[in-house]
Amino acid sequence: DTIVVEGVDDDLLVTTNQSVIERQAEDIIEGINILKEITGVKKIFITAFPSSAVKFQDSKAKVIKIKPVYPSTLPSMVMKDEIKRIVPAGKKSEDMGVGFIKAEAVAALSAAFNKGEVPINKIITVIDKIGSVKNLKVRIGTPVKDVLGFLNISTQHGDRVVTGGLLRGKSIYSEATPVLWDTDAILVQGAEDIIPSLDNPCINCGECVRICPANIPVNMLVRLLENSLYEDAAREYDMLSCIECGLCSYVCVAQIPIFHYIMLGKNEYLKLKFMEESNA
Repeated sequence: DTIVVEGVDDDLLVTTNQSVIERQAEDIIEGINILKEITGVKKIFITAFPSSAVKFQDSKAKVIKIKPVYPSTLPSMVMKDEIKRIVPAGKKSEDMGVGFIKAEAVAALSAAFNKGEVPINKIITVIDKIGSVKNLKVRIGTPVKDVLGFLNISTQHGDRVVTGGLLRGKSIYSEATPVLWDTDAILVQGAEDIIPSLDNPCINCGECVRICPANIPVNMLVRLLENSLYEDAAREYDMLSCIECGLCSYVCVAQIPIFHYIMLGKNEYLKLKFMEESNA
């Protein structure tokens, strides 16, 4: 019953959606009209930072002004803070009838319906080793190494290439990995700037608990995840309520890869539940 057009990005330094709404505001407005017509959904919102919100004041979507403070741009936070609907643990916004769609995809609807153009290009943010940010239009399927080569960004043994941003991105094993329809950013980290994850015990400093936007007792949760107690982690310490912002790993004094533990825990928990249902 509700669609939210994402005009903001969900990770640090990524400016893909902001770039699209600055350059293609008219296409997005037309795409919103098409989206409303073909879906029949009456409630359509568009998220934007205050500096860009004025571009959509005359559109058929209600503008949600988002403060440029992480993680306020994440769908779960938009649901809680702006739409005033809490996403239950283990559920997604779609389960509650709220669909999130990128501004770039909405602009592509305009081109598809009005010009018959299939979207073959993707706007991506490229972040180099010193933190410089550039936005490029790249053909979907282009290898990451070609994008880096175009910008004269070289990599060496020990460097890390990530698809996504600083906190939520995922490392890739090969620069031959192609740019996909959902690739919003490419991040390159120099070997000397990578803070290694360590197999240290939790020192119970509480930093992860204080910063968690979902109020999860992360310090207790990680103890169960380290011991592969995934069902206990979900039942006792609210693992499924994690909104995957990555802040816990960022502030961890002991350098424990908490975010990775949680992502693994969710995946293994879902596999266990699937096996139980299959054998029922």
